[in-house]
Amino acid sequence: MKVAITILTICLLLSGFKYPNIFENLEFELVLYGFLISFALDYLVKYFSISTLGKLDNRNVLIKYNVLWVFISHGYFLSTVFKDSIKYKTRVFRVKQEKLARAKFIQKANLYNLWASSAALAAIAALSMTEVFGEHESFKVVVTWFVVFRALSRSIEIVYAFSKDVIRGQEKTSSALTKYHRIQLALSSYIENIVNYSIVYYFFNMTSISNAVLVSIGRSTISNVEPSKCLFDQVLAYGQVLTALSLVVLSLAIYVSRKK
Repeated sequence: MKVAITILTICLLLSGFKYPNIFENLEFELVLYGFLISFALDYLVKYFSISTLGKLDNRNVLIKYNVLWVFISHGYFLSTVFKDSIKYKTRVFRVKQEKLARAKFIQKANLYNLWASSAALAAIAALSMTEVFGEHESFKVVVTWFVVFRALSRSIEIVYAFSKDVIRGQEKTSSALTKYHRIQLALSSYIENIVNYSIVYYFFNMTSISNAVLVSIGRSTISNVEPSKCLFDQVLAYGQVLTALSLVVLSLAIYVSRKK
């Protein structure tokens, strides 16, 4: 599995960076670069998360999933592939071991995603104090699309994964996560949601990072969802609100009522 995903990542990177003039529209090239960076970051997060599990008996899992998920939410696509690669052939209590390993992978991936988003926010805050975004328009466009793709990918991944977990019920879960673990994951994802959209709003408004963070907090707490003149910005705002509502409703209304 690791080899297959690596090959897929390399092919995506080569398609954009080795042949920079294959597209007539430069804007499309910059969008592609942003997507590739977002995909690569998600891959690294999942790779380092699964590496904490030690050596698995079998990671040779074929990619049999809908490839459209790569473009809908590459975060969810990679998460599903890596989780399904956690297999033990010979150990006693194999099913229990796999569930424990998946729980650890999910927790680590959730934590590393928060770290990655926080690092991106810190890096862009540092760059915002320079003239790099003003002097290099193409670089700004690439970074803008990177943070947009990451925010949308993580939102879809969070909403879909949490909703699927609730619909499947506690008895059909594929991991050993308890309700306390799930609430912790929801809180961590809630904070990450604020961080991700803070970066997005900074590039849409270009005022200051601190102001963008306040706007993101206001929208995430649904205390200040003012209309925007930009339709895409408004769509992103409602995407953030939907993600925040899903986390609050699912974590408090559903997980708290569970026995385990």
